[in-house]
Amino acid sequence: MTPTSPTSSDSQPLSQPEFQESQNSQDIFELQDSLEVQELVQASAEPQDSLETAEVGPRNRWLGFLLTALALGGGLVGWQLIQGAESEPALSQAQTPPPRPITLTRLQGGDPVRELKLIGQVEASEQATIRSQVDGAVQQVLVKVGDRLTPGATVAILDNTDQQLALREAEAQLATEQSQLAELEAGTRSEILRQRQAELQAAISREQEARDLLQKTRELDPKLMAQRQAELQAAVAREQEARQNLKPARELAPKQIAQRQAELQSAIAREQEARDNLKRVSSLVESGVQSQRVLVEVQSAVDRAVAERLAAESTVTATENETQQDLIAAQARIDTAVSDRLKAEAVLATADTENQRNIASARAALDTAIQERLGIEAELSEAKAGPRAEEIAAQQSVVKAAAAAVNQARVNLQRTEIKSPTAGVVRSRAVSVSDYVESSDPILTLVSDEKLDVFLEVPEAVSGQVIPGIPVELTTRALPEWRQVSQITAVVPATDSTSRRQIVRVNLENPPEGLLPGMAVQGELQLPIAGVNPQETNFTVPRDALVRQGDRWLLFTVVDSKAQQVDVEVLADLGENVVIANGNLREGQAVVLRGGDGLKDGGPVKVVEE
Repeated sequence: MTPTSPTSSDSQPLSQPEFQESQNSQDIFELQDSLEVQELVQASAEPQDSLETAEVGPRNRWLGFLLTALALGGGLVGWQLIQGAESEPALSQAQTPPPRPITLTRLQGGDPVRELKLIGQVEASEQATIRSQVDGAVQQVLVKVGDRLTPGATVAILDNTDQQLALREAEAQLATEQSQLAELEAGTRSEILRQRQAELQAAISREQEARDLLQKTRELDPKLMAQRQAELQAAVAREQEARQNLKPARELAPKQIAQRQAELQSAIAREQEARDNLKRVSSLVESGVQSQRVLVEVQSAVDRAVAERLAAESTVTATENETQQDLIAAQARIDTAVSDRLKAEAVLATADTENQRNIASARAALDTAIQERLGIEAELSEAKAGPRAEEIAAQQSVVKAAAAAVNQARVNLQRTEIKSPTAGVVRSRAVSVSDYVESSDPILTLVSDEKLDVFLEVPEAVSGQVIPGIPVELTTRALPEWRQVSQITAVVPATDSTSRRQIVRVNLENPPEGLLPGMAVQGELQLPIAGVNPQETNFTVPRDALVRQGDRWLLFTVVDSKAQQVDVEVLADLGENVVIANGNLREGQAVVLRGGDGLKDGGPVKVVEE
């Protein structure tokens, strides 16, 4: 089994020579400082010299002090180095290290496990979407989000006008079918027999009328042909008359138009003559030969000539239009006469065919009357014999279907009051007043806060190790005091494509009050360590108890207040703890937790905490 390397500190204790060398250096510096202080004290305590000494300048006095201090310092350092070199073996032999303070911990046995922390959320085990089962407009919504409902509570009311009408119609149809069934079961009444007999007499009369019509149609054939011949002769005469009237109209039209055009030319000549006269008189008036009054009279004559010319033009146009209309009317009369003559010829040509059709139609009417009379005779015979058992059974089935339709209409009417099928809390509402809903449209979503599930996300690396039945401890920040140990109920056999995590479900029995769907939940479970054989002797210790020396991992036990070094094999890293193996260790044995760095095998120790 390959050991793994925990991330503990690699710091190692100082060796004994290194420790003594450091201690000697510190003693030398302390002794040097002490001698310098003594020298300064002696210098300050010496008596004052004579006035000659006092007369020496400050610069010479300080220079002397500096040279003296340098000489004393150099000699002192040399003496300390020699003294330290001579005394180091003596100190090493005479000094005994004091007991090192340590804290202890106990080896934990059993199967090593890894603590795995998961996150997830609460979801309702039972969630129902209440839907409308009929169509209609929402009249009332009786609940709000967050309301707690009991089974059968009304949550919304729809307009039930259509359902009431459908119920009345179904009830009326049921009454009709029940009445017919009662008649069948009671047998044919006397009034029904009389009615059937009256219908038979009427059918016989219609049959006789059809026979008479057929006879008359056959007799009408020669008379009808003569009538069609007379109609044709009359049409030919009208056509001839129309053609004769067209000829004078064609001859008179050019003469009338020529006369009106001659009158127009005469009016044009008079207008031109009046205009020439106006031009001449205007020149005379300008020269003063004629008076202005004469000019006015001449202008009036021009206006009259223009009016006569316009009237003549209008007369020509009217005459042309009139003659044209007369010709068109005469031609239309001819066309009408021709059409009438053609129709008369066609009628005459098809007179025999029409007569045959009339005879065939009369014969068909007679056949229909005979069939009707035979049918009524059969109904009368059936009425006299009474209803058969099959008819009664068929009508009973019809009554049952009508009763089922009534029940369905009643159910649809009741469904306009939408009720909650179960207890729960309203999570969301999909409709408001005046909304129109159809069958299967959602009204609201109901969740149960008594049966909850927790769905946790498991990392992909350990997804194969998490199986149903593993205990998991659940907590949530929303309820700091709540802590519950449950078991994994089911594992979803797939991972999310985005998070690469597998979902597991934990069923909550008796969830605490205040734990709601959608809340975040933390789960903590313990998984066996992969690669660790539970049959071998292994222990779990804090990583701070291990000491590394080169490629070796050590820990220390305590025997008679002395540290005893033990080599161990690291099997697994659990984060703050590690799994180790050593056949000489035992469960519950005390080992050094803190203070082990720098310990030597057999070194004195002092337990300050366990």
